[in-house]
Amino acid sequence: MTSLGRRGSRAALWNNAGNVFRLLLQFVTGIALARMLGPEAFGLVAIALFLIGLGQLFSDLGFSTAIIQSQTLADDDVDFLFTVQVCIGLLMTAAVIALAQPLADFFGEPRAVNVVRALAPLFLLRAVGLTASALLMRALDLRSVQTGTIVGYSTGYLMIGLPLAQAGFGVWSLIVAQLVQAVVTSIVAIVQVGRPLRLRFRPRARSLFAFGGTSLLGNLGSWILATADAALVGRMAGAVPLGLYNRAQNLASTPAGAAISGLQVVVLGMAARAQANPEQLRRVLLSGIALVLLLVAPVLLAVACVPHTVILAVFGPQWAAAAPLLKPLALAMIVHSLVAILGPVLVGAGLVRREAALQWVTVLIMLPLLLLASRSSVEAVAWALLAGYCARLALMTHAVHRLVPLQKAILLSAIGPVVLVAIATAIGAALTDRGLNGAGAQLRLMLVMLGAAATGLLAVFLLRRSLRSGPLGQALVHSELVPARFRGWLLGDDVVKV
Repeated sequence: MTSLGRRGSRAALWNNAGNVFRLLLQFVTGIALARMLGPEAFGLVAIALFLIGLGQLFSDLGFSTAIIQSQTLADDDVDFLFTVQVCIGLLMTAAVIALAQPLADFFGEPRAVNVVRALAPLFLLRAVGLTASALLMRALDLRSVQTGTIVGYSTGYLMIGLPLAQAGFGVWSLIVAQLVQAVVTSIVAIVQVGRPLRLRFRPRARSLFAFGGTSLLGNLGSWILATADAALVGRMAGAVPLGLYNRAQNLASTPAGAAISGLQVVVLGMAARAQANPEQLRRVLLSGIALVLLLVAPVLLAVACVPHTVILAVFGPQWAAAAPLLKPLALAMIVHSLVAILGPVLVGAGLVRREAALQWVTVLIMLPLLLLASRSSVEAVAWALLAGYCARLALMTHAVHRLVPLQKAILLSAIGPVVLVAIATAIGAALTDRGLNGAGAQLRLMLVMLGAAATGLLAVFLLRRSLRSGPLGQALVHSELVPARFRGWLLGDDVVKV
């Protein structure tokens, strides 16, 4: 294995381990907070996060991606980008405080004003650590990145948020938890990066501006795609339905996010270093697609088959109205996971302008769908989101195919076994759920999970030969994204040693 391969494998290993731990931590904490606080508190915070999320793009200006992607980077460049991000963080904090009232008026929710203003300092708190985090990702030091993320979340939500929620502080427990998380995560990143970050007000490499600005345009389009559906729900129905939609979407995106965040950074870094090697770039692409499907599709397809059981067991009866939303949102997250792997391949290969343009084409397709659906119901908005994500996947697939040509037969044979595993897992979940009428919510979900796991593992066993001999097996054998132990378990030690 090449030096790049070994670094990529270690990075993927730390990302996967960290993401699994963080997934469990967030899942358990989210359940506890949802049961304590109910939909309204999450709806109010979701209103604030529309503006916070938009402002976060401008706080970064795409410079984090530029730091990761740039092949040469001087210390002066790093210090200048750090200075810009901190200054913009200050400006965005002031701007969001000023815009809190108009945002609350847009959603017809006056209580959101104080929530928005209280969360405004997130811009500055996160901006301080953006450059340090990007440097760690550039070096594929994802162990340090995961450490900061986990320590920050644990401090903010476990040590602060949960006790405040238990004490009756309502939505303010979520606000304080987010602020503390941002402070701790930034501090850990700065300490881990191992070099001082100084203020520098004169740029040295203007190419970083061009790359960062183009990346910003793509990220802005991505933000619109990620928030337009929830914004229409909040505008149309209010804080409580928005809270229901937010938690259903969060539940669907949690397994997808755990897989994506671990793979995206590695795919971006390795694609950037494989720009001149089409064969290596193809291996990165195939491995990313195969892995994200393997990690995400079985879980989310099973969730889409038993949404009521999942919602009642996880959040309780007060969240029952979120169940019809979970099915389309879970399916949408499967599609989104594939898009999230294709994007870094384009950006890492230097085609950031093409990736940004595709984001905006998707915006023009999705917004009319969402607007039309919002006139019907909240559930219709969720289905429209799925349709928009499918259109985005088609556009991204076409662009990546032009960069790294793949025969349809090879691609289908590579993903086919994983898709069959996902279908078998979903069938197991649906059949088990249908036979458990009258069982308690938690017990029912546990048995459904066991039934889904049994059929999924059976499918893996039956398809083991296809996984070994087909293009998917070859991608996994040679992939720098997959730890050797996992490859040995899935494909057989004899194959891995070839």
